[in-house]
Amino acid sequence: MVTRMRPHLRYLDGNKGDEIAPDQLARLYQIIAELREQSILARENVVSLREENTRFHCELDEAQRVNDQARQEVWKAIEESRVVEKTLDSEGEVRGRAPSPSS
Repeated sequence: MVTRMRPHLRYLDGNKGDEIAPDQLARLYQIIAELREQSILARENVVSLREENTRFHCELDEAQRVNDQARQEVWKAIEESRVVEKTLDSEGEVRGRAPSPSS
C-alpha cells in the first residue's frame, strides 16, 4: 500500500514522486512522536530552570541584604571606635599625654 502525502512531505525517500511507502510513513510518525516527547521534556526543563533561577535570585537578594546590614554594622563600629579614640586622645592631652598618631 502506498500513501499519498502532502506537498511538504514529498521526496523524503529521495525519489521525485508524490508517494511514500507505509514503512517510511511509520518511521516519520515515530520521529514526530519522539520529537514531541523531547519537546515536552524541554518545556519541563525550562519551567524547572525558571523556578530554580527564581529561588537563586531570592537567596541572592537575601545574601545581599545580610551583607549590606553587616557592612552598616562594621561602619557603625568603626565610627564608634573613632569617637572613643578621639575621646581618649582628648583626655590624654588634658593629662599631658601625647595624642595617638591616627588622629
